[in-house]
Amino acid sequence: MNEQRIHLKSYFRFIRIPFTKYMWATKMFEASAQRELIDGLHLWLETRGIALLYGPAGVGKSITLRRFREELDDRRFDLFYLFNLRVTPTGFLRSLCRILALPCPLPSSGPL
Repeated sequence: MNEQRIHLKSYFRFIRIPFTKYMWATKMFEASAQRELIDGLHLWLETRGIALLYGPAGVGKSITLRRFREELDDRRFDLFYLFNLRVTPTGFLRSLCRILALPCPLPSSGPL
């Protein structure tokens, strides 16, 4: 990945990489695919469903979720964000219980 950054900086004569994972969502170009995803997330929200967003690195998942979060009414919704979960399904469930402040019925196999 570092080699790709060096190549991009050299090719485009960047002083630094202009795009990062932590950019402000409101300053990003809104592509039609991003708007479609946000509208789909609103549909899941209205139907009180559960959605899972996954895809390869660099396709815009994080920035789209940040833009979606900005459209939510903070007084009505709590957003929980679990990221970079490279754990077992049991570890995922433990993390989910922890973030929701629920007791975890799963046996503990050590610290997460």
